[in-house]
Amino acid sequence: MNRREALLSTASMTIAASLSALACGASNATAQPSQTVPPQMAATLVDLALACQKTGVACLEHCEKMLAAGDATMNECLASARDMLAVVEMLAKLAKSGSPHLASAVRLAMETCGACEAACRKHGDQHAVCRDCADACAKTVALCRQILA
Repeated sequence: MNRREALLSTASMTIAASLSALACGASNATAQPSQTVPPQMAATLVDLALACQKTGVACLEHCEKMLAAGDATMNECLASARDMLAVVEMLAKLAKSGSPHLASAVRLAMETCGACEAACRKHGDQHAVCRDCADACAKTVALCRQILA
């Protein structure tokens, strides 16, 4: 199994676990009205999710290289970027299709992108790729907050 297959496999497992957790949480929560996202805001969400994906892939590859060189300080950054990548892919697809499950994905994206931003900020001064990833995540979190407000 090459690195790309391993990443895709990990991303698929993360999405499945996240969706399972959301389904379990939804069955225990009180019913909430469906939240619709205006088309322009959904289009912006797709763009921001794709920007997160682009910078996240670069960050992930950078972290892997640093870890291979023996820099264990990149573990948290790598793990959070991996989770973020799985979620923003789902987010972009649901936003693009106008899914009724978008609000749930927005909540999850807010959490994973927030965690990724925090982990990447720790390295942002030394690594531009981490700073770029953190900035993209911050923009996504900000829009997610607007959507849920």
